[in-house]
Amino acid sequence: MTLQHESQQIEARGLRKTEASISAVAAGPVAILLNDEMNTRGLGTSLHCEGFLAARRKGSKSLVLHITEFKILEN
Repeated sequence: MTLQHESQQIEARGLRKTEASISAVAAGPVAILLNDEMNTRGLGTSLHCEGFLAARRKGSKSLVLHITEFKILEN
């Protein structure tokens, strides 16, 4: 999946809008729960995800977030 991030951060005493996309994967029970939630709630659901970053494959410079925990954020 692809996660989208949008926020405003303070940098050098100014407000900066940040946007980023990152590839993410989940495995095992986390993947099953996440799939069930996304099928119920649909795309655009706000999540808090925790996990770790790893190379997409050996020798790759692109990163993937491996989701180990998530929580649905109520909008």
